[in-house]
Parts: sequence; structure tokens; C-alpha cells
Amino acid sequence: MKTILVLLAVVSLLIPISANAQSTLALQEKCAEGAKRIVSESGGCEPVDSTKDYTMYCQYISHYNKKLDKCFIRIDMTTIWKAPMEWRGKKDEAVQIIDVFERKMIGHYDSAVGINEVGDRKCNSRTEFEKLIKPYMEE
Repeated sequence: MKTILVLLAVVSLLIPISANAQSTLALQEKCAEGAKRIVSESGGCEPVDSTKDYTMYCQYISHYNKKLDKCFIRIDMTTIWKAPMEWRGKKDEAVQIIDVFERKMIGHYDSAVGINEVGDRKCNSRTEFEKLIKPYMEE
């Protein structure tokens, strides 16, 4: 009888975890779909886009943040310039963090124009930017 009670107690503990895991999985899927929609609506994020003037590398990742109960997308773009001649070989990097469902920019780093901020906080470096976005993309 004691074994049955222990088994029932263990099973009752596992059921809410399973339901919670399914809920989180559904939210992650919804997050990924929303992120894909944002990228598609903004013209796409091809792994490599090349013209006579530049080569651009682009990638994105979505993240459902359980703690904040929000969905974020991180879009990374790197442009390597071929022309004009004075820009040849120059590398520009940009990162955007967007709240997918509110469609709100959370953070933006752009080495070309010097926009570096997360929320209302300005950043002085890419390292500082990465630290500030951690709570959004890793929780």
C-alpha cells in the first residue's frame, strides 16, 4: 500500500510538469512562427546576399522567454563592402532584438551608424550590448 501511495504521489507531480512542458512547447512554436513572419514581412533574411557592392550575411533566432512570458527575435546582419573602393573590405555589423508579438524594438546595435541601445540604455560597445540583451534571449 505504501508503494502505491508513493507511486501516486510521483505520478501526480509529473502530470503538471508534462502539461507545463506542452504549454511551453506550444508557446515556443507560436514564437518561432511569429519571428518567421516578421522576417518575411521585412524582406527576408537570406543566409548570404551578394551584389557588386557588398556581401551581406544574415541569420535570426527566436526565443520564448518563460520568465518574461514574451517572444523575442534576434536578427544578426554582417555586411562586407566590395565598393566603393574606400569601403572595400570594411565590415559593418548590426543586431536587432524585437518583441515579436508587440512588434517593438527592444535593442539595436549598428556599427555603421553608431546606434547602440537596449531599451532606454545606451551602449558603448558590442560587449555591453550583448550583456544587456542577455536577460531577453537567455531566460
